Amino acid sequence: LTYDTEDLGGLTAAGADGEDDDKGDLKVSYSGGGISASYESDTATEDTDMNVGYTSNGLTLGLRTKDNDGAKGGKAVNTLSVGYVVGDLTLKYSQNDKSTQEYDVSLAYALGTGATVTLASDENEAHSVGISGSVGALAVTARFEQDGKSAGDSSENEVSVGYTLGDTSI
Repeated sequence: LTYDTEDLGGLTAAGADGEDDDKGDLKVSYSGGGISASYESDTATEDTDMNVGYTSNGLTLGLRTKDNDGAKGGKAVNTLSVGYVVGDLTLKYSQNDKSTQEYDVSLAYALGTGATVTLASDENEAHSVGISGSVGALAVTARFEQDGKSAGDSSENEVSVGYTLGDTSI
């Protein structure tokens, strides 16, 4: 049980500084035997965030019901997720019940050399492929994304390099 006025992060609102502000006040959570559950509430707006999950033998199932519109009696959005890990392969899928449904799907493969290749897509036909890995203190990520529903060329390339030495990261 946690109580901390406007400081729990499952419920958020856009802040004046452009970053999300935490709005949760009260949270109850449980985890044991492969089952997890939590309930978070903002007492001022009656917004809620409820999560239930189950994990066993590489399979993960989740259900999230979230009412985060800042209005009393608002509409909740339900999101169902499933994940499965077999060896070096990880498959994830999630979908909500909004009137225009949103979904995310990804497939990741660990190459065994410290690198992972990930393929992903979503409801906007935004397809991406990425590779990330590290060697010692050096971490490298490269990613390409193509958005199929945008007009014109909406592809993007990302490359990031990081280095960590003790408590210092670049």
